[in-house]
Order: sequence, then structure tokens, then C-alpha cells
Amino acid sequence: QAAAKADAEAQKADQASTPAPVVLLATQADEPMGDYAKQFAGDYVPMPHNTKDFKAWRNAFVQHFAGAHDKYIEANDKLVKQSRGLPASPSDCHHMACLTQWRDMQHTQVDSYVPG
Repeated sequence: QAAAKADAEAQKADQASTPAPVVLLATQADEPMGDYAKQFAGDYVPMPHNTKDFKAWRNAFVQHFAGAHDKYIEANDKLVKQSRGLPASPSDCHHMACLTQWRDMQHTQVDSYVPG
């Protein structure tokens, strides 16, 4: 029971240190975003199931307004995961293997966004 309480407190502290994303309206993280969106946007804004999740808002918006561009959103998510820990520029590389990794990521970015 004490471990569960400590875990809940740690999770609450983590959430408090993470800034809430601003989506459509400026509200506090603990305020129900969905109520404002329903009141002021009505039927024009798609409502995600989890109104406190940034990705849920993004996905609802893309599906409703920009479905043809969904592949670019997925490509961006994939590239962000793949590029963690890789150098941002070739000047950050100090050996050939690092430079090769940087070049391969550049090719992956081009392949993801430029039509073939």
C-alpha cells in the first residue's frame, strides 16, 4: 500500500513538472478541455476520447481535417524515435561511423517526406 502511494505521488509530481500542451484553448491542465471545446467550437471540432492527451487531439484533428497528410504525421513520429541519440549535424561527428549514421538519417528523412 505504501509503495502504491509512493508511485502515485511520483506520477503526480511528474505530471506537475510536465507542461500541459495548449490545444485550441488556453486552459489549466486540470480543467476539462472537452467542455470548453464543446461549448465554443460545437460540431466544428472533433472531440478525442481522452481530452487531456495531446496525441489524441492531434490524431482527431488530422483525421477530421487533414486525412491525406496522416502519413506525414506517422513518418514524423517514426523519425523522432529513430533519431534519438544521433548527431544533429555532421560537425557533431568525430568518427566515420557517426557520420554514416547521420547520413543515413538524412536519407531516411528525405525518403519519408519527398514523394517517390
